[in-house]
Amino acid sequence: MFAQAPPISHVYDDEAVHTYHARHLFSRLYASAKLRAVGTALRRRPATLKPLAAALRPGAVVSRRYAGLRLVALEAIRGSESRSADFDLSFRPRRRHMAQRWMCVAAAWMAGVVFAPVQLIRVGDDYFVRDGHHRISVARALGQYAIEAEITVWEVDNPAASGR
Repeated sequence: MFAQAPPISHVYDDEAVHTYHARHLFSRLYASAKLRAVGTALRRRPATLKPLAAALRPGAVVSRRYAGLRLVALEAIRGSESRSADFDLSFRPRRRHMAQRWMCVAAAWMAGVVFAPVQLIRVGDDYFVRDGHHRISVARALGQYAIEAEITVWEVDNPAASGR
């Protein structure tokens, strides 16, 4: 007559499944980033994100303005303000010490947690991450095409040569 409630352990099972998948995904991406690093080193190409400083000449920033909240294609995010060595060009994690944080974000994402928008700086057509590196990495790993971001546009007088 009464429907039987699912066992309490079911809630923990979902969390365990998300954690398991996050761990597996991190391990796969980390290994892939290491392999790519070897290949790019042999071809003498950069393996990491472009540092924001490399996109600017000294004194080149003329103005900065807040451009609001927008959906940004993940492919357009090519660099980082401060953590360019932590991720490869496809936002795969390159440092083992990042595993715990990355897996927590991934498991929460899989569980349906809604995150705050990432913070990006736009210089020309390129976007650089100010805040949200792990969220961008997880979004790419899970097949997202775009991410919600708060954009600040930096107008530059004379940008450095673009090396995509």
